[in-house]
Amino acid sequence: MMEINLDRDILNDVEKAVTYEWLEKNTLGHYAASTVIGMNTRREHGLFVVPDNDHKKHIVLLAKLEESIFADTQVHEISTNQYTSGIFPNGYNYLTAFENDPFPTFYYEVDTRRFRKTLFVLSDQPVLVVRYELMDKGRPLKLIVKPFLANRYADTLTHSTRGLNTDSYIGDGFVRWALQSDMPETVVYFNKGEFIKANLWFKNFEYRNDYRRFKEATEPLFNPGFFQVTLDAYETFELYFSLNEVHELDRGDYEGIYRGEAVDRTNKTGLYFADTPQVSVLEKTLERSVYSWNQKDILPSSLIEDNYSTRDLLFSLPGLYLIHEKFDAFKKCYLNLNESFSQGLLPVYMPELSLKNHYCSADLSLWYIQLGYLYFQFSNDVSFFSNGVLERYRDILDNYIKGTLFNIYMDKD
Repeated sequence: MMEINLDRDILNDVEKAVTYEWLEKNTLGHYAASTVIGMNTRREHGLFVVPDNDHKKHIVLLAKLEESIFADTQVHEISTNQYTSGIFPNGYNYLTAFENDPFPTFYYEVDTRRFRKTLFVLSDQPVLVVRYELMDKGRPLKLIVKPFLANRYADTLTHSTRGLNTDSYIGDGFVRWALQSDMPETVVYFNKGEFIKANLWFKNFEYRNDYRRFKEATEPLFNPGFFQVTLDAYETFELYFSLNEVHELDRGDYEGIYRGEAVDRTNKTGLYFADTPQVSVLEKTLERSVYSWNQKDILPSSLIEDNYSTRDLLFSLPGLYLIHEKFDAFKKCYLNLNESFSQGLLPVYMPELSLKNHYCSADLSLWYIQLGYLYFQFSNDVSFFSNGVLERYRDILDNYIKGTLFNIYMDKD
């Protein structure tokens, strides 16, 4: 995602603010995404969205967090939701700034006090980290954080609230939920305060952007309870959402985790051709668009819509790998594609990540050959083509000459 820095002129105008979206992801396919005011406008939005076991779909476990701040006896609802009846609460009015350099960060002003929320997904673990911070002196504030759980595939909506396991399993500094037996469990660790059970359903959440693509755009979300903590001046409260117990993560070292992730986001690998900050951010973002599955590099054209197009992969490889002379990564992807042919044709979607596939595009195999030629121009590596690649080219041509699937054949001219 490109760098975004917004002030309250946009954030306090809900219709403008919801047009700005952010995406935070890791190399394993886990992501968090929403708008800059935290109001979900798509069914794919969520704060802890994970790939299923086959990586063919994503599962929205944690849809969002809703926060309330108590200053003495007055409550300030700093979240924003879209319901079918309207927008509530109007927490966007408390926002003073949003930035995502290096992570999505929200700044609030509550009763003259400054408050900050930061979140990020760990690069190499299925963990979402959320920190709340009271940024100035003054009397203590009480923070209430309500998690809203979806536990559904990212391309569907919740239709029934029956038959779900709504129990919260509370341990020493953690809570665990397992709403459905065929869905991953969610574990959240917290560093202070307490969790209070509630078991509530909030109905008629509405995702306004879904009306462009789907007939339905509303669903209920489950709230199992809330975290409650009192923050003194400059104190923080951290939540760590995970799929299982986090053994390797030192949850008491948030600053170290933050610094490590920040360095990972800014370090560059390979050749880069621009020193301007905007282009550098773009190059780094493109680099992070690749994630790994079964030791294969996956380049989704849209991470939140689960679209793994072979054409997008073919067209992305030169800009991601060849111009930066990442030849080993290129050859790995290219040889993976070499194993996917059927009668001289490449599948429309990457075979490992598609429930259904089709061999019906006449141009993909030709682009595959063209891509090999581009690699030769960049690398002058003739030996690579003896690794089964030249034989594949011959197979493609033979099938096109004879005629292959979907009446695809080479004309006489």
